[in-house]
Amino acid sequence: MKKIKFWALWALLLTPPLLLSGCGDDSTGDDAPVNPPVLTIKDNALGIISVAAAGQTVSFEYEVAEPVAGKLAVARSDAEWLHDFDNEAFGKITFVADENAGEELTRTAKVTLSYPGAESVTVEVAQGERVISMDVTEVTVSSVKAKLAMKDDPAQTFLFGLVKKSDYDAIGSPEKFLEAERAKLEAEAKDSGWFDTLADYLDFLLGDWNPDDQQMNRDGLELDTEYYIYAYGIDKTGAYTTPLVRRLVRTNGLKEIDFKLGVKEIKQTTATLTGNPEDAFVYYYLGYVSKADYEGMFKQDDEQIVNNALGAIRMGIGSDGSKLPEVASVRMGEGSLEIGGLLPDTEYYALTFGIDNSVSACTKLTKQLFKTEAVAIVDDCTFEVAVTDVNSLLMNIAVKPSKATTRYFATIKATDEVKNMTPSQVADDEVAFQNGFTPPVDWTTDPRVFTGEQTLHSRRSLGITILKPETDYTVYVFGVSDKGVRTTEVATAATRTTAVVPSAMTLEVRNVTPGAESDPNDWTGWGPKLYYFQYDVKPSVDTEYYYTGIVGKSAYEAFADDAAFMKDVVEQAGELIMMNCFMGENNAGLIATPAPFKGSTEYSGTAIADGKQYYIFAFGYMGAPTTALFKVEATAGEDSGGWNPFPDGGDGGWDTGWPTN
Repeated sequence: MKKIKFWALWALLLTPPLLLSGCGDDSTGDDAPVNPPVLTIKDNALGIISVAAAGQTVSFEYEVAEPVAGKLAVARSDAEWLHDFDNEAFGKITFVADENAGEELTRTAKVTLSYPGAESVTVEVAQGERVISMDVTEVTVSSVKAKLAMKDDPAQTFLFGLVKKSDYDAIGSPEKFLEAERAKLEAEAKDSGWFDTLADYLDFLLGDWNPDDQQMNRDGLELDTEYYIYAYGIDKTGAYTTPLVRRLVRTNGLKEIDFKLGVKEIKQTTATLTGNPEDAFVYYYLGYVSKADYEGMFKQDDEQIVNNALGAIRMGIGSDGSKLPEVASVRMGEGSLEIGGLLPDTEYYALTFGIDNSVSACTKLTKQLFKTEAVAIVDDCTFEVAVTDVNSLLMNIAVKPSKATTRYFATIKATDEVKNMTPSQVADDEVAFQNGFTPPVDWTTDPRVFTGEQTLHSRRSLGITILKPETDYTVYVFGVSDKGVRTTEVATAATRTTAVVPSAMTLEVRNVTPGAESDPNDWTGWGPKLYYFQYDVKPSVDTEYYYTGIVGKSAYEAFADDAAFMKDVVEQAGELIMMNCFMGENNAGLIATPAPFKGSTEYSGTAIADGKQYYIFAFGYMGAPTTALFKVEATAGEDSGGWNPFPDGGDGGWDTGWPTN
């Protein structure tokens, strides 16, 4: 019993004094107020503190009835844009409100004030709209559009732009950013060569101010990336009239869309691509690429595939996407695309991706593998093929078919360019290429389709003008129907072109006559005239090819020697130079050109100018210059007698058929 009483007494001694106080005992210590503290915010009847959109340091005062000695009120906010609260002075709170650089036009937050023993009070902080409004009208994966306006004074001028948020953050402050902007403007004024001072440049930029036409349109941006639209008031003297204003935007990321890509009606050379995306209001591309090209040319890089397709789409339609529905390969909703010119027995990828209004990809690439049907061989004809008389650019091909009635086609390919293709694929690719012309080749009448035993000249018979010296080539011969379908197995023969052999041929440029005529593309008839030279060339032999053209005298003299000049001429002419080479006196060779010659531009494409001195030149060519350079000097000007290429009223010998040389 004694033990129980001891523990009871001990518990009683540990009871807090408050529990021991009687109902009439109001003693709570020397520093405790008789009444609890009451906390209020001074001069804030509406309960709102307004701050500028540009950000500022904010202060407000409070008072406490029945304060506790030595105690201070404490302020806090759960909004990150309100921070650095200073509570150290009794009766005053100070904090920082950040600039409103976010997507919101206006925003609010709560600040809660607490004091020991008092009921907490809350005040609302409201941040107003930017002094320069920024209405974002469009955001895509790679572009941002916005309309800007001065909020209170539309006539007040300002400049604006777009900067990646990470780049802005690296600068450190609005003040440093404006310093960088001024330096950029000064550099632009200096580099232009038109303005002596920054004020002159600003007068140019702001002189014709239209407050209704301040539109920002930026493209080529990174996807899923934060940017600031920024603006600042500035007058023509360079004085700032507003703080820096910003608005945060983020470019779109790629969407995840199931396009339900499919391929149907697969034939030897045709197929139909289908799409039915789950988002029925997104534009999308339908196209294809061979598996070989995907793995080789594009190195299995989907981004390259997409960029290549977008490049084709953008040609001629502008950048705003308004003409996307007019593009043959673009669809919206359920759609299909019939494709042709495919190679038989070949693997392809059907392709699709979403396209937004900036004509950029808004989804990843979707692929589906398919394979075309193989060619059905319907003719058992075989071919004996031999290559003879090979030089640096030309060759003869002897073909002996096992059937005299079989129609066949021949072509020549650089061996290295088709090393990864089978003979059947090369032949089928050539047929597809020929069928790809508009209109396609007429296989019933085409002069390159033969029957019986033949000796075929690479240029005159086959029209091949892109052979190069010292290069390995493979000849392909195969049967073809009048519908443009391969009918036989493919026969091949390998050969190699020789080195270029110098020639003793001489070339005489004769009868050079200057002239001028109205530009046929100028419907007014009052535009500048086209100046030209008419002339002819007489070679010493009629069995070798040569090239001829016109060069400004000053341009020619800039070259170290004739060899350097001829090298440049060959480079300017490009791979198809042989289509513009001639054989014999004024003989057009493969192309149809009237005689005499008439040139209205220099070899590099520059128009001939009145009164300027030129050289009319010619040199032998067989994959490289084979002769020395021959030239005569002439001055451009108008010939009063004019020039009629057909003085007898006939066709001047214009030949629209295949050459006979």
